[in-house]
Amino acid sequence: MKYFLYGATGSMWEVVEDLSSALGVKFEERDSSYKGGKYFLAHGEGLQEISVESNWEDEEGFAAEPNFKEYPILVYFNGVGDKAWCLPSGSRVIVLLRVDEI
Repeated sequence: MKYFLYGATGSMWEVVEDLSSALGVKFEERDSSYKGGKYFLAHGEGLQEISVESNWEDEEGFAAEPNFKEYPILVYFNGVGDKAWCLPSGSRVIVLLRVDEI
């Protein structure tokens, strides 16, 4: 399985709307202190889940993804096959940051 991390600019809601429209998935709003508060989760065909989260910092200043601080929004594609997903760019920047394989 592969796990893709994308970085995005714009608001979290704009990124969720773009992804929902482009991929045909429905996101549910969730809340978790582990993920820095509000985040969005979707499940789609050929993957376990897509999570849209903020690249938040904890009380000690540690970011969720410290190597990618320039991206305020993180998009995790978890448990996908071998292909990178074609994501909408529009007015927001969505960039592939990392691929992990387990």
